Amino acid sequence: MRLLLLAAIAAGQDLVAITKSLRRAFPEEPWTFLAIDLGAGVRDDDPVFGILDADDRWRGVLVDGDPAQGPKMAERFPRQTTMVSYITPDTVVDLVRPYINESKPDVVKLDIDSFDCSVLRVIFRELRPRIVVSEVNVKFAPDTSFALLNSTHCARAQPYDSEKRAWTYGCSLRFQHDHVAQPLGYALERLAWNNAVYVRRDLLAHSVVEGSLAEWDRIGYFARPERSRKFAFNEIPMLQKWRAPGDRIQAIVDALNDATFPNYACLSALLGRAGARPRRYCWDARGSGFGPCAHRRRDPIT
Repeated sequence: MRLLLLAAIAAGQDLVAITKSLRRAFPEEPWTFLAIDLGAGVRDDDPVFGILDADDRWRGVLVDGDPAQGPKMAERFPRQTTMVSYITPDTVVDLVRPYINESKPDVVKLDIDSFDCSVLRVIFRELRPRIVVSEVNVKFAPDTSFALLNSTHCARAQPYDSEKRAWTYGCSLRFQHDHVAQPLGYALERLAWNNAVYVRRDLLAHSVVEGSLAEWDRIGYFARPERSRKFAFNEIPMLQKWRAPGDRIQAIVDALNDATFPNYACLSALLGRAGARPRRYCWDARGSGFGPCAHRRRDPIT
């Protein structure tokens, strides 16, 4: 029965149903009906689009870093606020502050294919929305912690470009949950494909369905029959090794050492197994040579 319930929840990411459920459970709580959509390009099924379409009370602030998405967002949502801007941990709060006044957004969605967990931590800590939907990098197994960091250890010629990303962008479900969401008071409500839905823990105290991250990964993503078609780009043999039994951390390091990604020059990432403190790894000035960083530094998102 428990697994059937998890499967039913994982089958959808309908924010209309989730927000209605929370409003019924806490009728005394005032809602701002404000949704912040970070990575709101009109490309695929965006979970925030559903609530904006379903109820005129919702106000949306839609942001995307791709200039080509500006007119597309404005055409899709002419009544909402749309803007083109690159999103970083240092800019995200100031970017949306003029639109939220003293209120808190009810919903924030994050899908920026870059330093997602660094931004996610700021969202949880500073904006404190009821619901956060965050893209997960599902190339990593549920027992692997990974997060791309927004810091450099040498000079880069150009900023990181999410449109030229390789396999290592954003962060894994394990890192999101263990190192960002849970310590800041958020619970995983569901995983639907590569979108994790987090809700403030105080709002889920009596209704949360507890499931291990491995269960959520299997039911919400890996074991779904459409996965091979919907995520065909994750089916290459090298990426399959990242989820296969064995030393997955070494498989990841080996794969990244066999390639050169100029877009990752001088960047670093946190990588490790569940239950252990992730280790910091660095790319060299050419975007190759992925290995433990020579310098010691404590990153704030751990």
